[in-house]
Amino acid sequence: MEPDTETPSVLELMREIRARARARVQPLVYPEDGGAPRQPAASFELSRVRHSAIELREAMRRVNEMPPQPPTLRGRLGGVMVRLVKRVLFWQTEQNRRFQTAAVNAFDEQSRALEALWTDVQGLAASAAEARRDLAEERARARQEFERLEALLRDGAKAREELAAECRAALLRLEQESLRRAGTPGSQG
Repeated sequence: MEPDTETPSVLELMREIRARARARVQPLVYPEDGGAPRQPAASFELSRVRHSAIELREAMRRVNEMPPQPPTLRGRLGGVMVRLVKRVLFWQTEQNRRFQTAAVNAFDEQSRALEALWTDVQGLAASAAEARRDLAEERARARQEFERLEALLRDGAKAREELAAECRAALLRLEQESLRRAGTPGSQG
């Protein structure tokens, strides 16, 4: 049975495509208004973390597999040697397997924690945006109320001035009337 010689080249091609795509991606961008990551960039970063977790799990699965060997005498002898070394190092293989499993599980946990944090960040960003909108509306209402009260104060001051002017005019009329009556000879009793 001849090994599949196209598989490694396809895998290499896929890795190259991924590397090119990652090289073109802009870094995580922070907007000026709140500092929270923008949705597309951060989502892409999380998808890369998920993809890395899948690749890590796949690499762990392939650790104890026999490498591809050509159908030559050298290839068959190499395969026998690899199997022999694998049997000799049986104790090391199991330790490596446990470590790899623990590392992959830890990476998965970190990935889930990052996703949970991102969900929290999105919720906080939405709450902050809502709070900013509410604050802007409240400021607008306060400004309108301030302007209304300022107008009432101006109107009250104007009304007081008008009333004071009317009072002065009435006093002046009373004084004139009193003086006129006091100066008239037949009006005294």
